[in-house]
Amino acid sequence: MTCHYLVGELSALLGELGSTASSQIDRADLDLLRREVETVSPASLPLFARRALERARGLCWESLSRGDMVTFRLRASVCANLRDFVVCARLVDEETDAGV
Repeated sequence: MTCHYLVGELSALLGELGSTASSQIDRADLDLLRREVETVSPASLPLFARRALERARGLCWESLSRGDMVTFRLRASVCANLRDFVVCARLVDEETDAGV
């Protein structure tokens, strides 16, 4: 996979996750993370992939704690896609970093 593809796909997945954000703060945080992914060196992508997974997990837990199952399903779907992508792209180690 080319670096441009990795950056583009990670950015797109963060955009999908941002579309599920229920607060302006979450949306702004995900937009910032997305911009960072688009501008960092390729060697830094694993760090940002882990940060993206952490944010996705946090949003899933937040929707569960509110009992919002519709939003949870949307977020969990994006989270699963994100996890699959970063593991397949070898941006994170499935055993240690990507457990969802």
